[in-house]
Amino acid sequence: MTVLAEHLTAGFSGYAMPVALDAEALADRVRVEDIDLHASFELWSAGAVVATVLVARRGSRARVASMCVPPGLHGHGWGRVAMDQAVAEAQSRGEELRLEVLTDNDAAVRLYERCGFERTRQLVGFEAGAVELAGRATSDDVVALQPVPTGRVADAVAAAGADLSWQLSAPSLAGLSGQWRGWALGPALAVARPRGETLQLLGLVTEPGARRRGHARRLLAALAGRVVGDAPSVSRVGVISIVPAGLLDDFAARAGLHPAPVRQWEMVRALTPGSGTGSRLG
Repeated sequence: MTVLAEHLTAGFSGYAMPVALDAEALADRVRVEDIDLHASFELWSAGAVVATVLVARRGSRARVASMCVPPGLHGHGWGRVAMDQAVAEAQSRGEELRLEVLTDNDAAVRLYERCGFERTRQLVGFEAGAVELAGRATSDDVVALQPVPTGRVADAVAAAGADLSWQLSAPSLAGLSGQWRGWALGPALAVARPRGETLQLLGLVTEPGARRRGHARRLLAALAGRVVGDAPSVSRVGVISIVPAGLLDDFAARAGLHPAPVRQWEMVRALTPGSGTGSRLG
């Protein structure tokens, strides 16, 4: 796992959103995202890794959780070879294949489109100043915040029935641990963690029967109020850019959140027969 983490970190160096992984962080991703190390692979040439692909699997769906080519090897076609293999093996298993890519990464978008992927929707995020949001909270709400298992938040997300991205779906939320914590304020629930200067949020949801009454907005403000008091180094609140566009737009505007600059395409491949070669991981 350590060597694989090193390969991924090196492969994403210089990327718009660099990835820095150690063995523990990678193991967490494998567990939370249902990454299948037997379906994942690396391509080697002349004794060196030329592409690394992580494949996650759930039921009849598969996802390219990561695909990278080391710096200095871009433009040599290894990305295409790796993606062709990922597509062929997903097809052999009878699985739909999907991925996410930054909307402004034109080279990667072109590569995936050449491999038969189609853009299905945009994934967006939101952000705001922590102090700004905390100013919307009441002291009673901050005190009333209760920690809850992330599994409870996952259950509420599953019950809501929305068509979510892979990382925002109930199975992913249920597996979160470490700094991720579930929180509840009345019928509103969320998963959050402090990361550097940002309080990151996932899985913001209100239980059925209590929606559109401001509960989620109060929870968001109370979380900001809590973090401003407990972790002064946190200056912003951010909803990671994995939210289907349109799902939270109205809520975000009412809650004081602004669109984040980072946007992603979710892309899906209609599978066709193919084949490829590569060495297995794990």
